[in-house]
Amino acid sequence: PEFQKTAYYLVQASIDSGELVDAEQELEKAEEYLSPHYAEYLQGQILEMKEKYEKAKDMYQEMILSYDADPYEKSLLYDVYLRYFCMREETGGRMKPMLSELKSAMNKIPEAAKVWLYFGEVHEKAELEDGAAEKCYRNALKAEPFNKEAMQKLASLYIDDGRWRAVWELSEKLIIYADLTDAYAMRAQSGLEL
Repeated sequence: PEFQKTAYYLVQASIDSGELVDAEQELEKAEEYLSPHYAEYLQGQILEMKEKYEKAKDMYQEMILSYDADPYEKSLLYDVYLRYFCMREETGGRMKPMLSELKSAMNKIPEAAKVWLYFGEVHEKAELEDGAAEKCYRNALKAEPFNKEAMQKLASLYIDDGRWRAVWELSEKLIIYADLTDAYAMRAQSGLEL
């Protein structure tokens, strides 16, 4: 398992730095050490780099449908869901069906803070359901109580709504747990508004 992680991160590093040729070559060498799910996930990202979004989306969807509940790979499933929904968006997926699909996904992986964050962002863009984005960000915090991004997203919503008491409380958490220097300004602003 440790060598598998190393092989995975080697290919992922090339993908993250935009080195398509290196990523393809490294994946070819590493495939014998990777589980099929990890190899497929990396291949999907390479397809994205080649701007073959529809193929990448189909690959991710197949991975989701064939997921076998291996706890070792559950965190990978979160990433697959994120990539899948990004590709849905990239290929012109309509918001309402996408939200319905996301809701279904969250029943399978309720502890996935990253997916809750994405779900919240989609709700913010779609503006179809009042309070839905806030619920998603709160669920992300249930999954990971000190998730900096979820706290920031909530704080932004609270500022937009003029909920200064909530901004005050959240800014304190951001200062203590996320070591976010911008939170001091947020706290000062909310103090002035209160």
